[in-house]
Amino acid sequence: MHRIRYRIKTLAPVVIASKAGDMNMITTERYIPGTSVIGILASRVITKNNLSDAHKDTDFYNWFLAGKLKIGNAYIFSKDQYDRDVPHVPVPFSIQKEKKDETKIYNLLYVDDDDEDLKDVQTKSIDSFCAPNFLYEHIGDDTLQTKAVETSLNFHHARDREKGTSEKGKIFNYESVSPNQIFEGEITGEQAGLQELINLCDDETPCYAGRSKNAQYGKIRFEFVDKEPTQCSFPEIETDNDEISLTFLSDTILYNDNGFSTADTKELEKYLGVEIEKAFVKKGQVETFVNKWQLRKPSETCFLAGSTFLLKGISKDHLAGFAELQQSGIGERTHEGFGRCVFGWKTDKQLYEPKEDSVKLEKPKHPIPAMTQKILETIVRDSVKKQAELKGLDKQNGFNKPPSNALIGRLSAILKGSITRDKFKESLEKLKKPARSQLEHCNNGSKTLWDFLMDRNTQSILNKSSSANLKDICKEIEYNPEEDEKLSNLYQIYLETFFSMMRKRSKEKGD
Repeated sequence: MHRIRYRIKTLAPVVIASKAGDMNMITTERYIPGTSVIGILASRVITKNNLSDAHKDTDFYNWFLAGKLKIGNAYIFSKDQYDRDVPHVPVPFSIQKEKKDETKIYNLLYVDDDDEDLKDVQTKSIDSFCAPNFLYEHIGDDTLQTKAVETSLNFHHARDREKGTSEKGKIFNYESVSPNQIFEGEITGEQAGLQELINLCDDETPCYAGRSKNAQYGKIRFEFVDKEPTQCSFPEIETDNDEISLTFLSDTILYNDNGFSTADTKELEKYLGVEIEKAFVKKGQVETFVNKWQLRKPSETCFLAGSTFLLKGISKDHLAGFAELQQSGIGERTHEGFGRCVFGWKTDKQLYEPKEDSVKLEKPKHPIPAMTQKILETIVRDSVKKQAELKGLDKQNGFNKPPSNALIGRLSAILKGSITRDKFKESLEKLKKPARSQLEHCNNGSKTLWDFLMDRNTQSILNKSSSANLKDICKEIEYNPEEDEKLSNLYQIYLETFFSMMRKRSKEKGD
């Protein structure tokens, strides 16, 4: 079996939607899935070969439908201090940091349950990626070289699809992988097929991946690192006794005897033909979107990447089978990047994280330019507005027994017609007893909705940013948001979101 490596550079924020999050948040995966790479390559093959019925083309069918090529996920890539290439993989779940002292790292797979030194130690998983020592001679068994993926959060107004306009007060958030990061993955298969793929798809023209490609998201550059396939090289599997570790480098889908996906370790034991002595497992759901169908594939249960197992009762015959699994993958849909694994990933019981030399930044001695001042003021102003929306979104969640949708709609109308906060309160005072009674009946455990809306301290609370970085910027540029006339309607932004989300919550509950 041969392989070729590819790299993806994010030229714009990229959203690879995950199932985590809530109704107002689209969260992103921290890697580029093999399924997304399949879409990129399939699109290029269709364009280059001018295929009208792509599934009837022999190469297209073999590569992307029959699974003759195994297209792996792309994980974060970096250079070390000596300018050496360092691709990363998910940190195994067995490798954890001590909660009270994060400088102490342990591989719990090799820690005995009766170890007195760690009996009362509390640990937590490491949510990042690491450089595996089986790929690099310069990384020792006691070193954990980690790298996190940079992400950002963007706020958007919900859109009225019929009118083509934004809906005030209704917001949602996109978490995205930040631009200018590089991810690396590999594709394995027969040498001739890989070479033909390079010849057809070796094009550095920017393309798109992920969600909202018609907006500002998803622009990437895809390129092959290798211009010709090389022989696959995996670490030789060795064991000093009858035990060996298994680590999943990507999400892994396994079917039980009834044909259903499962994350039961007993089913994995049957698949491997060995006994699992210890396991550090997280279960998840796989739900991919097929653009051609404009539909999602059925959701499947999986072992998440990073799941780690200690296998025992290992024979030489097992080692030969494990070597084959390292190349072909474990379980189902391995051609889409699932089921990548490594056996015998050796690390010490206690690890350390190498420290990088930090670059010392010095503040310029000259005054801040006028244009820079304006840009920073705009950034702070927008951040305060977004903070007001988020606070409104969060605050309405605590109120029980919300008023009727009709009254919430009326409050929104009063808010839009009120020039100042005082005018809004004057209008509230004119509400008749039944309406006021509903507001007094609604409460968050410590305050009624009526008292909340009449609270005169809300404006000053909103203008105070909770971000230490924003406060430092305000101090540096001598800018006070509370004195900014452009933020005089902050209470409207806050309450518009508050009323909008309360009305939506009330509708969902059928109130």
